[in-house]
Amino acid sequence: MAASFISFPEFIAQEVIANLYAKSVLINLVSKDWSDLFASKGEKVTILTPDAATIEEGDATFASADANPGNVAVLLDKFKRTKPIKVSDKIASMSAVDISAIYAVPIAEALVGQIESDLMTEAMTLTNTVGVDNTAPTGFAPLGSNIKQEFDTLLIPEGGRNVVLGPTAENAFHQTFALATVGGDTGVAQQTTGGLGYKFGLNYFGSTRATRTHSSSVVGVAGVAFAQNAISLVTRPLVVPAQAVPGTISVVQYKGIGLRVTSWYEPKDTASYLKADVLYGVKKLTERGFLILGDK
Repeated sequence: MAASFISFPEFIAQEVIANLYAKSVLINLVSKDWSDLFASKGEKVTILTPDAATIEEGDATFASADANPGNVAVLLDKFKRTKPIKVSDKIASMSAVDISAIYAVPIAEALVGQIESDLMTEAMTLTNTVGVDNTAPTGFAPLGSNIKQEFDTLLIPEGGRNVVLGPTAENAFHQTFALATVGGDTGVAQQTTGGLGYKFGLNYFGSTRATRTHSSSVVGVAGVAFAQNAISLVTRPLVVPAQAVPGTISVVQYKGIGLRVTSWYEPKDTASYLKADVLYGVKKLTERGFLILGDK
């Protein structure tokens, strides 16, 4: 059986996207849409949203309703790339695994930072709120039961309730609920190890991007909470030019997000170059979420 071959850009691309998911928070929590159809910056992609089901009596006269899913146009207005990295011949002589360890993680971290900043900017447009502006949320109610109540009010079902707290609110959260570790009953263990999922149906996460500083004209935000289908991240593959040297470009996707990695050699510099780019758009689909007021 012939041995399979994997190009250097493909190897790096797979390492980058694996690290991207390992290091992300918001990317894993929002709705994602991917297609193999190539696209370019400025194009619009239409994604479908499900319509509501209707309940009727089981013995009612049979009648059907036409499926009428909604649709939302998402503009692919974000074309981001990492600045090309110049790799000397000496470093290029290392194994692909060693080079990946040097470059794949920084590339993934840079892409995560950019994409999640854009997602958070979109999340900050949610109009529903809980808490008090310029007052840090502390204690059981502001960090627990009040958030659950707001999810209940918005009729967001359990299982997809995500809460992302900024550093200050996350610290207060741990101080509030970690105290329960003094006890040893099952309920306490569920609170401290289950992210309150068993108690409130909430999934808690921390992110340095989930905040906004209070000012005279802007409310402070200590965190955000939303259902997965409230915000969408749409990515499309970038074209591999027909003129590209075979093996110098790789396009990969994983769990609804794709990216392109390019590596080439410049004889005039006696060096190789490596860069990654991604084409995407973000959009708030519904108001199924809210801001947790406070301060950065």
